[in-house]
Amino acid sequence: MGVEGQKSFLTKLSGTVPASLLIKFAGKRDVFPFYHAINSFPPAHLRQLYKVKSKDEFIKDLDFFLRYFEPGDIREIEINNKKKKPCFYLTFDDGLAEVYHIISPILKAKGVPAAFFINSGFIDNKKLFYRYKVSLILDELLSKRKSSRLESEIYAICGKKKEQFQNVTDLLLSLRYHQEREIDYIAKIAGVNFEKYLENEKPYLSSAQIWELINEDFVIGAHSIDHPHYSRITIKEQIRQTKESLDFINKKFGIKNNYFAFPFSDVGVSDHFFKIIQQKKIAEYTFGTSGMKSDTTLKNIQRIPMEQSALSGKQNLKSEYLQTMVKKGLGRNEILRK
Repeated sequence: MGVEGQKSFLTKLSGTVPASLLIKFAGKRDVFPFYHAINSFPPAHLRQLYKVKSKDEFIKDLDFFLRYFEPGDIREIEINNKKKKPCFYLTFDDGLAEVYHIISPILKAKGVPAAFFINSGFIDNKKLFYRYKVSLILDELLSKRKSSRLESEIYAICGKKKEQFQNVTDLLLSLRYHQEREIDYIAKIAGVNFEKYLENEKPYLSSAQIWELINEDFVIGAHSIDHPHYSRITIKEQIRQTKESLDFINKKFGIKNNYFAFPFSDVGVSDHFFKIIQQKKIAEYTFGTSGMKSDTTLKNIQRIPMEQSALSGKQNLKSEYLQTMVKKGLGRNEILRK
């Protein structure tokens, strides 16, 4: 049975086990679920990338968390460790406008704190994340019948052959951070205007909205400058992306706590990086995306992705608990760094 088959089997199995028992016996007191956006009508820059949860789905997730956990504030992680009831710490990545318009009103109504991790280079809609650019291009291609000639041009721009990919969608989704020039050129020939989209749709938080969130006691952290995959850039660039993004939000918004969430993932990030971060006191806590895995790195906390499938928060968390128990039994639930 492959990895995906194992996950599917454990997900089905977890549905037969009460959540209270999984929480009790998994040995994981606190959980860190994270999202990007909540929107019942996902915008074009998101809908070709992942399953965006609706407002009703998100509220259902929150109700489940609140039934079994106390809502926690990441500024009080060490204090909350002394509580009898386990905590859930809610975070959101990318600094999207849904945070202000949809998410924060729901959280305030339910009394749930949260942290929002923001890319400093995208605040005030100055620039668009390269993966969101790809989603916009795909949305344009899929919404209109584009010629085979255009698809051939796209393959040529990327220096790829058609037989290397199932279709042009797979090709576009394979493009990476260092290929943004190619992405911009593809957008031009496909008739997609990123600047106009940023101006009209305003997908990111504005400075004024961030100030409002801060005044409402939400936590603001950094998420790099422009969202590269850390395992694919040099350690020098990793440090620059981390430090400069934190310095920017600290200076602009007077933030004292240095919290940083890795874009994409911290998988492949070396022990040397974390030693530099800790020695220079660049970040107080950092956050990865490897579910409930234990991390040998001091103050690097793993979070649970909540948008990787159509599972509800209840199904996702129960499955994660069961997977954790199996991995622990096999000695595979700890992240070791070189």
